[in-house]
Order: sequence, then C-alpha cells, then structure tokens
Amino acid sequence: MTLKKFALRGMIVLAAVIALCVLFSGTFRTLTTPKVTLEHSKNGKMESSTVLMGKVVFPEEEEMNIQVPEELSLTVRRLYVTPGQQISKGDRMIAAEVTDGNKKLLELQAQYVKVRDTLDNWDRKHGDIRLTRNEEAWIDAYNAAREAEDKELELRHALMANLGLKSTSDLNETTVKKFLKTLKQKASQQAIIEQYNNWMMAKNAMTEAQKKLKGLDRYAVEDSVWTTLQEKNDKIKEKAEIEDKMMAIRQLQKQVSEIAAPHDGYVIEVKVQKDGVLSSGEAELFLISPEDKGPVLRAELTDKKNTVQKGAVVSIPVDQWMRVESKVTATGLTKTGVPYADIKIPDDLSYRVSNLFKDSDEIKMKATVRAKENTTLIPVAAVRGSGENRYVFVGEMQQSLFGDTRYKVKTVEFRVLGENDKYVSTDSGELSYDSRPILYMEDREIQEGSVVMAREGKE
Repeated sequence: MTLKKFALRGMIVLAAVIALCVLFSGTFRTLTTPKVTLEHSKNGKMESSTVLMGKVVFPEEEEMNIQVPEELSLTVRRLYVTPGQQISKGDRMIAAEVTDGNKKLLELQAQYVKVRDTLDNWDRKHGDIRLTRNEEAWIDAYNAAREAEDKELELRHALMANLGLKSTSDLNETTVKKFLKTLKQKASQQAIIEQYNNWMMAKNAMTEAQKKLKGLDRYAVEDSVWTTLQEKNDKIKEKAEIEDKMMAIRQLQKQVSEIAAPHDGYVIEVKVQKDGVLSSGEAELFLISPEDKGPVLRAELTDKKNTVQKGAVVSIPVDQWMRVESKVTATGLTKTGVPYADIKIPDDLSYRVSNLFKDSDEIKMKATVRAKENTTLIPVAAVRGSGENRYVFVGEMQQSLFGDTRYKVKTVEFRVLGENDKYVSTDSGELSYDSRPILYMEDREIQEGSVVMAREGKE
C-alpha cells in the first residue's frame, strides 16, 4: 500500500515536471521569436503631394485701341493706370489731346471761309443758269454712272489682289472656281465667293448706270455750262470735306480728353507712355483682361514625373499663418512647349494679385495629385531598400505544436511607381492578390527564412 502511494505521487510529480517543461519550453520559444506587425496591401488610387511655383498670368487678353483719323495724331498727356492694376468700368485710364488740334482747327476754318466765299461769288456770277428737267436728269445719270464705275473698280481690284491676278481679262467664274479648290477652310472659300458676288453686282449696276446715261446723251448740257457747274460741285465737295475734318477733330478732342475702362478687369500691359505720340490709324493703348476672365496662378510643370491634372487640389499660403485651398482649372503647353497648370486664385489672395503681377513674384504651392488608375498600395513603413526596386517581407503562416501561429519570412521584390508619406505604389501582381501578410516593425533583425510571431493583438 505504501509503495502504491509512493508510485502514484511519483507519477504526479513527473507529470507536473513534464507540464512545467512544456510550458517553459513554449514560453522560451515565444520570448526568443521576433515579434512583428502584420499589414496587408490594398488597391486604390495613389495620392501624392508636389510643390508648384506659381506666377500670376492672364490666360486671355483684350486689346484696348483707338482709331486716329488720317492726317491727325494724338499726344498722351496723362496715364492713370499701371500694369497689374485692377480697374472698374468707367475708371479713367488715359488722357490725351489732338496734336496741334487748335492750330489745325484755325487752319481749316480759314480754308472753309475761303471756299464759302468762292461759292458766294459763283452764285453772283452764274446764278442765272437754268437747266431743263432733261438736263438735270442727264447730270444725275452722269454722276450715278461715275459713282458706279468707281465702286466697280474698287471691288474688282480688291478681288484680283486676293486671287493673285494681274489682268482683268483673267477675272472670270472659271478662275474663281479654280482658286477656291486651293483653299482648305470653308470660311475662306465663303469670303471669296461673297467678294466675287459683290463685284458682279457692282459690275451689273455700272452697266445699267452707263446704259441709262447713254439714253440721255441727247440732253447733255453744253460744255461751257458743264464746266461751270463742275466748278461749283467741286467747291461744294471741298466745303463738305473741310466740315467733316473740323467735326472729326472736335469729336476726337472730346473722346480722348479722358478715356475710361470699358468694363471691370485688370491692366495687363500699358502700350503708351506719357508725352508719346500716336499716329493716324489704329493706335494701341493697353492690353486688359476680358470681362469675367481674370488672372490665374500658372505653374510650369518642368518635372516629367509631375502629373498634375485639372481638378487637382492645391494648397496656397495667404500669409505667414494661413493657407487656403484652390483647384487646377486648366492645363496646357506654353508657346515654348512647356507643360503648365493654371490654378484659380482664391478670394483670400485677390488683394495681392496686382503686386504679384508687377513684381513677377512666385508663390510656393502644394498640389495633391491623384493617380488615374488603381494600383497596389503598401504602407511606407513596411517597404525596404531604396530606389525604384524595393522589397517587403511577407509571412507564410505556420501552425506550431503548441497551438500558436507563426510566420516564415519570405522576400518579395517590386517596382515603385510613386510614393507619399503614407504609401508606396506598385503594379506588382504578386502583391496585389497576395493573402500573405506584410511583416514590418520587427523588434529585432529578421531575414529570408526567419520565423516570426505577430505582436499581441496585431494578428
């Protein structure tokens, strides 16, 4: 009986010792096995930030010109605006005057008095000239024929110049049709057709006017009377021309005494200078922004990897403490072929537009770029190596005899497409569909073939 009790106690003690050995063996293995954090890759569109340097530019421009009549010129007396200045409709921009305007008016006034006196003398000398109705009809027909001939000549010469013809004998419908075949744009073809039709109408009108004049030839006035009448008509025309010139100067003086902004906008460029002279013809005054077409911040995308697209969010500093968000409104190429992105200027920054444009200052901005296509995204902390070709450790699951889960380390290399402060993007098919967890944040060094365990609560 005593031996049986002793043997039973021995077996209990042995079992306890074995259990303790097993327990301490598992604990020892647990203590000596590296612990890691498990993570899985995911599919999504990569977002990254890129620094942009933006300048204020005006994508669209509008010319502000003035028509200076022939034989006249303007002198700029005052400029009220500078490049970059914001303007409102009606704001005065420039003051000018007709060069020697008052002197020219006095000269024209003297010419006018002289012509008027000549006409008065004609009436005193030839006031007794009386024409029959038929003679008056002949004079009207004569004047109408001459006007029709002048108009036909003007239109014919303009058409021949566009067609490249030197001889009137070459101007016909066949020549015009042949020329139209060389034009690719429909608008250009239509312009030539319209010009040809206008000339044909003028030619037919001239023929009719000449025919009517010929039918009244028997009523033509005597040469002496005709010459006398022409002298009067010439002076009447001269008087009218002088009146038109005087009126043109007076109207121009009033128009240019103060030229105002046609609408709200910005001054992009001043084309004149104080005391400068503007010759006859169309004179350039300013380049301004079109109505409702304001400035933007333009950033040149010199980095080929920069994929900023329309709609991208851009963070812009307003001052030392404040930033506001805006968006890319357009992309394109500059005249020299450099890609660019235009960013809308936020209201909080509008007060600085004028100074930024005048000084050609740049603003440092930050754009958030989202990839067009989905890729595999890996936490940046789990990525190892450097450059474009990097790798991660993945774990192949193993079940131990003690019931705990362990992972055997395997290396998977991949190509980097892009990265930000959170993720690295890749097109690796192996990582896209891999159910094996990515291993990182190990508490000691691991390598290919190492056996690791997940941190508690991280499986």
